[in-house]
Order: sequence, then structure tokens, then C-alpha cells
Amino acid sequence: MKRLTNQLMKSKKTKKSFLNVKNRLILAFLVVLIGPTFFLAWSSYNTAKKTVDEHMIQAAESNVKLLNNVFSQFITAKQLDVSGLASSMELQGTTSIDGGNIGSNPQVRKQLENYKAVHPEIEQVYVGAESGLFMNAPDSLKNPPDYDPRTRPWYQEAMKNKNTPIVTAPYISKSSNQLVITIAQATKDGLGVAAINVSIEHLAEITRSVKIGKEGYIYLLDKDGKYIVHPTEKAGSQAADSPETRQLFASDSGSFSYQRDNEAKKMSFVTNSLTGWKIAGTMYQKEVAEEAIPILHQTLIVLIGAMVLGTLLLIWVLASIISPLKQLNRLSKKISDGDLTEQIAVTRDDEIGLLGKSFNEMSSSLRSVLYQVSESAIQLSASAEQLSSSAEVSASSSEQIAGNMQEAASGTERQLQSTEGTRDATHEMAIQVAIISQNADRASASAQNAKDRAASGNEAIQRAVNQMQAIGEGVGNLEAVIQGLGARSAEIVKIIDVITGIASQTNLLALNAAIEAARAGEHGRGFAVVSHEIRRLAEQSAESAKQISHLIEAMRQDTDATMANMEHVTLKVHEGVNVVNMAGVSFEEISVSVDEVVKQISETSSVSRHMSESTTNVVAAMDAVTRISEDTASYIREVAGITEEQLASMQEITSFANALTKMAEDLQALIEKFTV
Repeated sequence: MKRLTNQLMKSKKTKKSFLNVKNRLILAFLVVLIGPTFFLAWSSYNTAKKTVDEHMIQAAESNVKLLNNVFSQFITAKQLDVSGLASSMELQGTTSIDGGNIGSNPQVRKQLENYKAVHPEIEQVYVGAESGLFMNAPDSLKNPPDYDPRTRPWYQEAMKNKNTPIVTAPYISKSSNQLVITIAQATKDGLGVAAINVSIEHLAEITRSVKIGKEGYIYLLDKDGKYIVHPTEKAGSQAADSPETRQLFASDSGSFSYQRDNEAKKMSFVTNSLTGWKIAGTMYQKEVAEEAIPILHQTLIVLIGAMVLGTLLLIWVLASIISPLKQLNRLSKKISDGDLTEQIAVTRDDEIGLLGKSFNEMSSSLRSVLYQVSESAIQLSASAEQLSSSAEVSASSSEQIAGNMQEAASGTERQLQSTEGTRDATHEMAIQVAIISQNADRASASAQNAKDRAASGNEAIQRAVNQMQAIGEGVGNLEAVIQGLGARSAEIVKIIDVITGIASQTNLLALNAAIEAARAGEHGRGFAVVSHEIRRLAEQSAESAKQISHLIEAMRQDTDATMANMEHVTLKVHEGVNVVNMAGVSFEEISVSVDEVVKQISETSSVSRHMSESTTNVVAAMDAVTRISEDTASYIREVAGITEEQLASMQEITSFANALTKMAEDLQALIEKFTV
């Protein structure tokens, strides 16, 4: 109990820690919920950003490669067209018109015009002869008068590669003043070059139709680093010497990141194998983040929803855990204050419910223990007080015993002196015992005679009891017969009532018959006589019934009186039977007592004879008693000394009992702190 009290006091002094169950659960939920959710959101954002970046790079590469294929197919198709023209043209016989540089050849003219009609996307188709003559379609496009095709790059390069169509770098056409490329090939006869001008605008439209992301674009550079198509740079202008330009011309294809105007960009490029052009697709890195931002927003919305749901779940879990724990804490404080009367209402089967049940069982067990300790303390206190009282009484008794033993020692001396006188008196007692033995024999004979007479009286009483019981049975049977007679009388009365009713009905019928007979006149006279006789008989039956009813009523009254007398007689007979039974019981008791008296007188007579025989032995024994008394005197003196030592021990026991009483009182005071 002292240990329990110390533990309760220590629990009161324990400081409240910040990391209690509630804060630990909140911290655990925050770590488990917010940490992984933020990590998931961040990783999802980064994964989405990386995926979008890869998709945009792949899209840029696909677009660049697709555009490269489109250009290659377009250029290849035009090269085939030029090869077809070059192989079908014969410039032999071409003459000058008006002595100028414009040639005349109907067959060639027709081929040029037919080709232009079929290919409207071509700016112009033309041929330059070795003689310096020039023919084109449509002829509405005029070159300067001093135009000499032999001096143009496309002519010179085509003549160098007679069997292969060539593609020139973009340049400003002198006839249309537009940026064009020329695809040319030497004619089959080697007398000139057939060529077509393809407007860059058509390629520019194809290029501008391709988008990379929202703001990304594709631009073209020729093999000399001049812009062919660019959304902001002028076509034909030289590209600046920048890191991205150098990387473009460092390899045939690839992708890389770079900075332009303080913005992060990425570029994917290829080199067209037919023209040597650089087809570059560039995109802004910020678009990757912009594309991934919605995913981040969705993730944040999910995160916020998860946090709200997690918070609600946390509140519910905390309420379901902290509330029972608070109740346990409150009841624990009550128990620490000594109140064991209250218990927890357990409504759940989980660990908290099991804890509540265990707490209730602990409280009940503690209450039971305190009950037992309290009862034991009360019993201990009572026992201690009783022990103290008994010790005091024993000490007092020991003192009295010590004094009495001293007196016994002196009394033993006196007893020794009187023993001799006792021996003389014993001789006289032997004579008196002989006389008592003779009287006992006579009393035994008288008692035997009384026993025989008591037996005879008991038999007579038993016969009287049997006779009274038979009378009682007869009276009971007679009472039953009289009760049956009363019941039959009542039934007869009911029958008389029926007869009286029948007579009344008969009389009424006879009256009705007389009335009907009177109505019938002469024919009903005989019926009237009969009805008169019937009415007279009915009146006589009614009168007889009244007389019988009076007789039955008189009989019923006599029967009631007889039944009353029989009840009185039956009561008296029962009383007589009870009295006789009591007399029989008394005679049986007398007989038993007489038997006991006879037995005792016989035993007394036998004892008297034995006493007479033993008196002589008593005289001899008195001598031995004298010697024993002397020894007893010495023993008593020794016992007196031992009694004094016992008195000292009893005083020590008294002091121990007082200390035990004090401990019991302290234990009761400690238990009274608890309310059970």
C-alpha cells in the first residue's frame, strides 16, 4: 500500500511532455500524409515536366525530320522534272529574236509552257543556251537586256555536273525580285541548261505551318549560314555568329540547349542531304514548365483534398483515441485521489475498448482489494485491541494466579492436615453407603411396579384414542351425508319451481282454451269442460307444489341446524381425539420416564454396592493423597516462580499489542482516503 501511494504521488509530480499521444499522432499523420503527398506532387511535376520536355523534343525532332523529308521529296520531284526537261530538249536551231538575248525555238517554247501550265507553283521554267540565248515561261517575266545566262551560278554549276541536277542556294530572282532557288541540269545535247525557279515562299509556308509547342518555330539556313526562312530574320540575311549557329554547323543532326535573350531554349536540327540546308526546330524551355503546371495544379488540388480528408480523418482518429484516453486519465486522477466509485462506459471492441475493460477490471480489483484490506484492517484493529485487552487480562490473571499459587501452597499444607480427618469420615461414609444400597434395592422394586401399571394405562389410552378416531371418522361421514341431503333439498326446490312454472303455464293455457271455447259456442262446450278440469288440476298442482316447497324449506332449515350441530359435534370430537392423543403421548412419556427411573435406580443400587466395596480402597487412597499433597506443595511453589516470569512476558505482549493497534489505525486512516 505504501508503494502504491508513492507511485501515485510520483505520477502527480510527473511533468507534462510536449510529445504526448495527441501531438505524436498529429506529427505521425503530418509526416505520413503531407511528406509523401508533397513528394508525390513534386515528383509528379518533375516527371510530367521531364515527359513533356521529352515529348516536345521528340515532336521537334519529328517535325524537323518530317519537314526534311518533305523538302527532300519536293526537291527530288523537281529534280526529276528538270531531268525530264533536260533530256527532252534539243537546243539545236535556237535563234535570237530581234538580235537580242531572247531565243526562239517553237518546240522548246512549247515544252516550257506546257510544264508551267502543269506546275503553277513554279515561279518560272527556262533554258539558257551556250550561245547566250534565254527562253522562259511565262514570258511575262522579263530579264534585263544585258542578262547573260552563262554568267549565272546555276548555269555554271549545271554545266560542271552535266548528268546530275543541281540545287542552288537561295538568291533574289532578277525577273521576279523574289527569293528563289534554282534546280538545273544540262541538256542532253550539251548545248544549254534547263532550269526551274522554285519560290522560297512556298517552302516558307510549309515551314511556318509547323509549330513546336506554342511559341516554338522552325527556321532554315542554307549551307552558307544565310536565313532562308525565319519568323523574325530577313530571308537572305547572314545568321549571326552565335553558339547555337556554331553547334548547328558542327554536325549534320542533333539537339542541344542554349540561351537566347535570357531565355532557355532547346533546338533540334537536321541537314538536308540534297541542299545542305539546316532545318532547325527551336522551342522555349518555359513551355515545358507551362505544360507541366496544370499537372502540378491538379496534384496540388489532390494534395489539398487529401490533406482536408486526412485532417478530418486525423480529427476523427484523434477524437476516437484521445477522448477515451482523457477519460482514462481523468479516472486515473480520481483513483489517485482515492475515488474508486466511477467506471468507464465501454462501447467498443478495439484496443481502446479492451484498455477500458482492463481499466474497469483493475479498478474493480483494486476496490475489492481495498475492501479486503479495509475489512482486514478493521479485524486487525479489533484483534489488536482484543489481544491488548486479553494481554492485560492475562497479566492481571497472572498476578492473581501468582497470588493464588502462594495461597494454594499454604492451602496445600492445610489440606495435608485435614486429609487425616477425611480418612476417618470415610469409614462413617462406608456405613451410610451400605444403608443407601438397601434403600435403593427397595426403590428399584417399587419403580418396577410403577412401570407395569404405566404400561397398562398406556394401553388403555391407546384404545381410547383409536375409539375416538373411529367416532371422528363416523361423525365426518355423517356430516358429508347431511351436506349431500342439503344439496338434494336444493335440487328438489329447483324442481318444485319448475313444477310451479308448469302449473302457471297450464293454468294460463286452460284460461286461453276456455276463452276459445266460449268463442266456439256450442261446438266448444266440451272443450271448455276439459279446459276447466285442466285449470283445476293446475291450481291443485300449484297448491301441492307450494306445500312441498314449505316442507322442503322446513327440511332445509332442520338440515342447516343439523349441519351446524354436526360441525359443533365434529369440533368437539376432534378436540376429544386431540386430548386423548395428548394423554396417550403423556402416558408414553411417563412410561419412558419410569423406564429411565427404574434404570437409574438400578444403576444407583449397583453404584451403591460398588461404593460400599470401594470405600475401603478410598481409605488407602487417602494415605496416598497425603503424600501427593506434600509433593504438590513443592510443585506449587515452583509454579509460582514460573507465573511471575509469565507475567513479565504478558507485559511485553501488551506493548506489542499496543504497537499493532497503532499500525491498524494507521492502515485504516490510509484506506479511508479511498472511496469505494
